[in-house]
Amino acid sequence: MSGQSRLNYYVGEWRIASLMLEATPRGYTLAELLAETAPAEPWPQAGEPGVLARSFPFDDDGAAALQVNSRGLRYIADRYNRYFARLESDFDSYWRSFSSRTRNSIKRRLKRFDSHCAGAAHFKVYRGVGEMSLFHAMALRLSERTYQGRLLDAGLPDSPAFLHEMNALAAADSVRGFLLFHGNTPVAYLYAPIRDEAMIYGYLGYDPDYADFSVGHVLQHHVMRYLFDNPGLARWFDFTEGEGAHKRLWSTDAIPCATIFYLSYTPRHLLGAASHAALNYSTSLLSDTLARHDVKAQVKRWARNILLTKRSKS
Repeated sequence: MSGQSRLNYYVGEWRIASLMLEATPRGYTLAELLAETAPAEPWPQAGEPGVLARSFPFDDDGAAALQVNSRGLRYIADRYNRYFARLESDFDSYWRSFSSRTRNSIKRRLKRFDSHCAGAAHFKVYRGVGEMSLFHAMALRLSERTYQGRLLDAGLPDSPAFLHEMNALAAADSVRGFLLFHGNTPVAYLYAPIRDEAMIYGYLGYDPDYADFSVGHVLQHHVMRYLFDNPGLARWFDFTEGEGAHKRLWSTDAIPCATIFYLSYTPRHLLGAASHAALNYSTSLLSDTLARHDVKAQVKRWARNILLTKRSKS
């Protein structure tokens, strides 16, 4: 098995460059991460292509980002927690795991959205091939309006390959679509496949006109209630790789993980990893500086507005 993987260079949320490396992508399910025996580091054998290990369990905080040894080159491109929520209990027990302050904050968000909708707010679950096709059509129109879809090209996919996979999962009852409505208008969506006993936080988006009403949190609250009301559907809700306040809020546990390239030692691989590490270090310093001066959020909004304006004109 061989393949290539892309090493993306980011400044904040925006990809500015990429480099193709000889590395076969390898992902890890939540079930694998929670197994009694931890996965072994996937160093390639001599003559084999490298491996891109995504969401690999890794909690060695002192490990160097770039390491070269007799087996090749290991580059830790990113570190993060893999957040997830256990679903073995009931919703009341899960709800009590939140602090009283957090519960009150969520209740206020729910009430504020419901008041804004004047009683016309509702939540709907989609399953099966026919319903998922309907969900996809509505969610796709919403996704095209979201920040992720307009700026980051990270909205809900509509490629033939994605639709084929969605329909196969729907036929096996292994995917759900969730929509939050204001009247007949969808304002937030979540596409959530189910694999290896975990419901996966696949694609989430919301109408930017409803950003002030915390519709992502309102939708997540309904999704969690649905999961606890349907025991056996999944053992965990997997928020997948990456940090985020939303994931931290709704999770019950987290596993330290990393995205790691295991590569053969070549000048191209060494230069690519070293330049990526240098960019990460520089952007981290810049981010910390902006945060210390309490202007990070303002600069991020300013950059987003400029890029969105350029996109709309192109």
